[in-house]
Amino acid sequence: MVSTLGFAWLLGPACSSSGTEPAPAIERSLCAAVRCSPPPCCGGRCVTSSDCCAATTCSPEGRCVPQSCAVCGDAKCVVDDATCTAQCAAGDCCTATCVTDLDCCDGARCGSVGGEPRCVPLECASCGGMRPVCRFDRECRVLCEAPASCGDDCTTDADCDERSVCSARAGTRARCAPKDFEALCSACPAGCLLDARTCEVVCTEPGGSCRACCEACDASHPCCPGSRCDALAPGGPACVPDACSACAYGCAYACPR
Repeated sequence: MVSTLGFAWLLGPACSSSGTEPAPAIERSLCAAVRCSPPPCCGGRCVTSSDCCAATTCSPEGRCVPQSCAVCGDAKCVVDDATCTAQCAAGDCCTATCVTDLDCCDGARCGSVGGEPRCVPLECASCGGMRPVCRFDRECRVLCEAPASCGDDCTTDADCDERSVCSARAGTRARCAPKDFEALCSACPAGCLLDARTCEVVCTEPGGSCRACCEACDASHPCCPGSRCDALAPGGPACVPDACSACAYGCAYACPR
């Protein structure tokens, strides 16, 4: 039997914070709920992948679908055309008891849920980094989430859940952060902070003031870490989330309060 660690039922929030101390200024400067706008061609008819736009491919059924459908193999890829997101369909076998992988349907394997042998989606293998927890339902719909204790105040690792550690590098006080946080933080030349709202790594910059996400910016007024100055932003140059750089068709986000 193949053992899989860290899978959980689809229950509860992914990230929370505690304590009444105000968040550091860098955390208050960030935009939230950043989402890439979907490719306009998703769901459209095609003959070859050249008929589709970036980040999509032509499916055997002649529809433009997300490139992530390729990981589904023989399992059906279910696409939400409105958001251009995909899930590998694996019937309703997920969470069913099993002895070997043969007891599970396509797109799932025999793993461990709460210490019991259960069918789990193959797609859970994609969960890691700051989103190591794989949550899914019996229809094998997957959601990668941050550990439940992410952002909580802590003194030792015992104050955090099993997927987190107590990190003194997470901000002005020690906080619970995913186990990969320290390694991801080390990639920031001037250090980093943990955004407790979104459970993301934010690289910091030495000294100086900065403009919050959505605020006007220029060479004399740079954006805070986690944002960049976009000269083409509606209404003139403004700070937009760094994550928008990976969005081929624009993005939507919530400005800080």
